Amino acid sequence: DELRRVSFAVGREGNMRERAHMTGAGSWGASVDAVNSLITDLVQPTTEVSRVLRAVAEGDLSQKVELQEPVGDTGPRSRTKSLRKLLDGMRALDAGDFRVRLEPNGDPLMAEVVEVFNRVAERNQQISDELRRVSFAVGREGNMRERAHMTGAGSWGASVDAVNSLITDLVQPT
Repeated sequence: DELRRVSFAVGREGNMRERAHMTGAGSWGASVDAVNSLITDLVQPTTEVSRVLRAVAEGDLSQKVELQEPVGDTGPRSRTKSLRKLLDGMRALDAGDFRVRLEPNGDPLMAEVVEVFNRVAERNQQISDELRRVSFAVGREGNMRERAHMTGAGSWGASVDAVNSLITDLVQPT
C-alpha cells in the first residue's frame, strides 16, 4: 500500500517531494531506500531546471543547472521526451528564436517548468520587440524623448535602464 501511495503521489499528482516510509530492516528497508533513491534520481533534473528557469524569469541570469549524470537510462520515457522538448526549446532560445513555446504534457511539475519557460521566452520576445521599437523611434524618426518601457526586475529591468541611459547620454549635448 505504501508503494502504491508514493507511486500515485509522485507519478500522478506530481508531488516530487513525497517519499516512501516503512519501518523495518533488511530487504524491506533496502527496497524502500532504493525506491526513494530512484524517485530522487528521476525528479532531480526536472526540479533543477525548474529552479533555474524561475530564477531567469525573475531576472537572475547567473543561475546554472546542476545536473548529476545518470548511470544508464532509468527515467520514464515521458519524462525523457519532456526534457528533450525542453532542451530543444532552450536551444531555440539560445539561438535567438524567442517565438518558441512549449506545451504541457500533463505532468504537474513539467507543466510548471513549461509555464516558466514560456514566460522567459515571452519576456525575451517583448524586450527584443521593445528595443527594435525604440531603435526605430529614436534612430529613424528622430524622437529623442522616446524610451524603452518594460516591466520586470533583476537583469531585465537593468537592461532596459541601461538602454535608456545610453539614449539619454547620446542625445544630451556635452
